[in-house]
Amino acid sequence: MKKLLLICLLLGVFATTSVAQVENFAGTEIELDERERNDKEIGGGPRSITIAPPQASLYNNMVCLNFIETFSSVTVTITNLSTGEVVYHEESSHPTVLTIELLATESASYMLEVQTGSTVWEGFFSN
Repeated sequence: MKKLLLICLLLGVFATTSVAQVENFAGTEIELDERERNDKEIGGGPRSITIAPPQASLYNNMVCLNFIETFSSVTVTITNLSTGEVVYHEESSHPTVLTIELLATESASYMLEVQTGSTVWEGFFSN
């Protein structure tokens, strides 16, 4: 009985440590909000289907995007807000996860823009 209790205790400590390490690896969340648009121009309206935005995070100058839904094409742009320079721009087909290294960029504030079809999400972060 004591052995079983000790094994359960050790497994509990190991599981708690693993979860804490995964949470630390996730980094800083970048909140993505759908950009305001004129629904009459786009053709949508109050009955349009809401699409789940990708999850974005920043960890050690790496932007990680995890797509919850499958999209045929996604364009990702990262812009330096103080200079207006586009530091990253890529179009991907059927992405599930994208990892973007920002190694050659200086510490600054950036805008992350993710576009698929007529839907655009944007978020802001600093590295």
